[in-house]
Amino acid sequence: MQIFTLAEVALWLNLPVILSRLPVQSVVTDSREVQGGELFVALKGERTDGHTFLEEVASKGAIAALVANDYQDSDYGLTLIRVPDVLAALQEMAKKRLSGVQPKIIGVTGSVGKTTTKEFIATLLSKRYRVGKSPGNANSQVGVPKTILNIRGDEEVLVLEMGMTEAGQISRLIEMAPPDIAVITTIGHAHMEFFPEGMEGIAAAKAEIYAHPLTQWGVANIRTKEFPSVLASGCCQKLFVGTVSESDWKFSMEEEGIRLETKQGISPCIQLPFSASHLVEDFALAAAVASLFGISFEEIASQSKELATYKNRYEILNKEGVLFLNDSYNASPESMCAALDNLPTRHGKVIGVFGEMKELGRSSVEAHRKVALHALDKIDYLLCFGKGCIPMVEVFSSFSKSVELFRDFTLLKRRVYELAEEGDLVLLKGANSCQLWKVLDHEESVV
Repeated sequence: MQIFTLAEVALWLNLPVILSRLPVQSVVTDSREVQGGELFVALKGERTDGHTFLEEVASKGAIAALVANDYQDSDYGLTLIRVPDVLAALQEMAKKRLSGVQPKIIGVTGSVGKTTTKEFIATLLSKRYRVGKSPGNANSQVGVPKTILNIRGDEEVLVLEMGMTEAGQISRLIEMAPPDIAVITTIGHAHMEFFPEGMEGIAAAKAEIYAHPLTQWGVANIRTKEFPSVLASGCCQKLFVGTVSESDWKFSMEEEGIRLETKQGISPCIQLPFSASHLVEDFALAAAVASLFGISFEEIASQSKELATYKNRYEILNKEGVLFLNDSYNASPESMCAALDNLPTRHGKVIGVFGEMKELGRSSVEAHRKVALHALDKIDYLLCFGKGCIPMVEVFSSFSKSVELFRDFTLLKRRVYELAEEGDLVLLKGANSCQLWKVLDHEESVV
């Protein structure tokens, strides 16, 4: 599928005209993604330099490469597009690409629930609109422009996940892709290591998503209202979603399902394919966004049947009678406690397989302790992976609860299968780098 030509790239970057009308099939930053017809972006990172892969991508069929001005080696038959700053050029290309296709943009950020909320929004809108979305969690300074450059071009709505690890990063993303509607899912301790000013610093960095003058609506979990920066950022109208009476968009969990309530009316009960409270919150945020696009309660209820959690996020799998709750994509104190509060009911024991939480800085020890205290009456046997979990081990040991610490993944996995019996529940939860999903063989069906 042609998405644009090399001549357009030169125009976007104010470079000398490239006479080639060769169509670009996709934009890639990883040589392993090349299949033929790509524009390869030679980014230089801490560990690798994309310029060293030009020969490989040329041999695989790439047609061009975006390279730094000072690159001196062979072009290997590629059309080289030379720029002062490769990342800045990638982002400028994305900005110009959007100005040509002009979909409505929904930006989604937050400490927890970004990917799930993004997927739910796309699902609720997909019956009425042509929707594009970020693949997986492509939410970085590289992932967002790549997403934009690889859209078909006929999208009416584009749902972009926007992540950050430091202040100013979301500002750069919204400058590239100004959201018509901006969503903050939650504000939590993720990336606390990089914010010495604490939670308010994280809130201010997230609230940058509201700051663009083109943004018309801000949607957020009502718990974010406690942070002054969320209220002060931008000039958009803000809609707060929650279960309390002062919510602009209220939802309640009833026996028959989920009920939505706004000033315009009350929905019928909506049946969701999940009951975990944090997933219901993500759904309510997505439903609020859908309503701003004119989607009725009835349409929301109908499309809700199509909702599904994303890979390694609250996946429930049955393996020889043992129920695995695979929520191993990532972990923060808030998401760890949410998983513990929403454990499926089983008649056997509950085994927690916890990896350490990352990027918590000085709050790391206390955060791990608090999660362990929260888990005391919910977990029968705790298996910990990584030295960051030592405070968890100390808490469980002080209460004479069964706990073990592992540094070797093979030994951890072996212990899981030694302990787990039919009727048991195993919760997998930890930082992405722990890769706890490898405890599972994924050929089993998700239930």
